[in-house]
Amino acid sequence: SLRFPQTLVGTTLLGTAPVTSLEWRTLEKDTAKTTITGFQKGATRSFQINSRPEEIARVTVFGFDSDVHAKAFVKELTTRKLPKMALPPDLNSLGIAVDVTEYEILEFRGAKGNRSIDILMLSPFGKTNKAAAKKDLIELAKQLMAL
Repeated sequence: SLRFPQTLVGTTLLGTAPVTSLEWRTLEKDTAKTTITGFQKGATRSFQINSRPEEIARVTVFGFDSDVHAKAFVKELTTRKLPKMALPPDLNSLGIAVDVTEYEILEFRGAKGNRSIDILMLSPFGKTNKAAAKKDLIELAKQLMAL
């Protein structure tokens, strides 16, 4: 099971969809790769941030065949040349957060057991309130990594 949340504090569920490794690579704009090693299944859910209705949290949960592959997927994010964001110690050992400035996105990716969680904070049609989004990103990461 992907242990996917039905609700997140301070949000409204917008929708859910399955995701394949090829679709994820396309979303990452990494079309040189078409697979994710050890990937078994994935799904994504979008949640509207109630206090900032123009912003969403897109949560994607990936199931892998092993803990090693889930952690390797998280490590991929560290190889991208993106500004890193500081995380509290309880999250720092589980994942990484980056500021994808070009697209007004904040991202956290972490691994726990044989699953990986990716959280994108973004505003599809405008600017992201990055200070508020960073706080929300950390709180959502804590909620999701506790599942």
